[in-house]
Amino acid sequence: MGQGAAIFLPSRFRIATENSMFSMLETALRVVPETGASYFLSRLPGFLGEYLALSGAQLNGPEMLACGLATHFVPATNLALLEQELIASTGGLTNGRTSFYVSSIKM
Repeated sequence: MGQGAAIFLPSRFRIATENSMFSMLETALRVVPETGASYFLSRLPGFLGEYLALSGAQLNGPEMLACGLATHFVPATNLALLEQELIASTGGLTNGRTSFYVSSIKM
């Protein structure tokens, strides 16, 4: 929510679950959304970006997928499986000495 979108939205793959939530929380606090938000909000279909910027309304995972904020939807129960598949497909990420990977992000 809020400024976390600036990190989430430029990503090539944006995964949402049924627990995911998107909103421009700043507007509920009577603060104007940041400059980066004006870029991605203006590219949402119809007037959805304006609506989100003015109202602070929340979108859930399926709604995020429908409007293009998420590129993929994965049920939360399958996140561990997705993580395993990603690690297996890359052969694990290494920095020379130790193996490391990005853990599932709880949305």
